[in-house]
Amino acid sequence: MKFIAGGPKGETHVRFVFEGVLDGFRDAAKAENFSGKERELLVSYPGKPKRLIVAGLGKKERFTTEKLRRAAASAAIKARGLDLTEISFSLPSGSRAENAQAVVEGVALGLYEYKRYKSKGGRPLKLATVRVDGAAGSIRRGEIYARATCVTRDLVNDPPSVCTPRYLADAARKTAKGGITIKVFDEKQIKKMG
Repeated sequence: MKFIAGGPKGETHVRFVFEGVLDGFRDAAKAENFSGKERELLVSYPGKPKRLIVAGLGKKERFTTEKLRRAAASAAIKARGLDLTEISFSLPSGSRAENAQAVVEGVALGLYEYKRYKSKGGRPLKLATVRVDGAAGSIRRGEIYARATCVTRDLVNDPPSVCTPRYLADAARKTAKGGITIKVFDEKQIKKMG
């Protein structure tokens, strides 16, 4: 999956709305009992764009980037269920840098799957391109944080018979190759430290 900075393009747009602010799709929202509450999702087909996914953020005065991250994850999961190959996200009002990063993190973490020991391939992810209406630096930062979280999730999900202290140290060394300095302590050094 590739994240791209840029305005909405393509057949499917994702918008975030605060509770009660339903400009432009009030009729579709009413028909589906959608009001913009936190964790609500609406899919409508207005014509242009072909498909609109609207994710509720709840009350504006209670908005946090964590709520945006979760709403972006819900929209991404819906896009996966619809077998979409491309989606575009518009950002809600507020800090564009923080919101763009939160959307990228939400999408990547929402679509995370631990596959190491699954015998069947399952349904492959068709979503190849995610366009976010934000700065490239914020999108890149979101990708880095999400990738680091997914690596950590993989390590946590590994059984203890696989993720031994040595395995974990090797994973840390592998991650640190990009210019990060690490120091791995052996059992004797750890006992000496108390």
